Amino acid sequence: MDVEKTPRSGPAKEMLLSFLQQNRAVVLWKTQGVSDELARQSPFASDTSIIGLLSHLEVVETGWFREVFAGHEIDYLAEFGYDFDADHDAEWHLDGTETLAEAKAMYAAAVQAANVVIEGAELDQMSVRERGDDRFSLRWCIVHMIEETARHAGHLDVLVEHLSQKTGYLPPLDA
Repeated sequence: MDVEKTPRSGPAKEMLLSFLQQNRAVVLWKTQGVSDELARQSPFASDTSIIGLLSHLEVVETGWFREVFAGHEIDYLAEFGYDFDADHDAEWHLDGTETLAEAKAMYAAAVQAANVVIEGAELDQMSVRERGDDRFSLRWCIVHMIEETARHAGHLDVLVEHLSQKTGYLPPLDA
């Protein structure tokens, strides 16, 4: 995923997807050049690590777009290796064998699968499934994922700077 400049006007779906895509690409860009050892570290009070953040974003992309919005049955243990029955926060808890390349590839695959769902739906279409007692429009799911991804991109800013001294908000963008 390349980090691209967002359009200044256009159809709503195109605008929303460009902001989501930019945040997704920034997440991957922030992790360039980080070693597996650093990516597994959680230097703060929580279990937050670079790999954990990528794994969490993989889960929320899958959960909101494929599971809730499209209504797909997702076996998180079989597909991702996360046993949420045994550990509600399984994606955050690392065993020390994870690699950053694997985490990035799994996140990219989750994004690609989410994009298939997004492309086949209209912004005001409602989710197949409820979460809690609510159903959600595709527009809401996209806005929520922009917020979720941007929030965790900020966490990555802090983690990457703390662990490797790499700073920066965005790489140079093509006009």
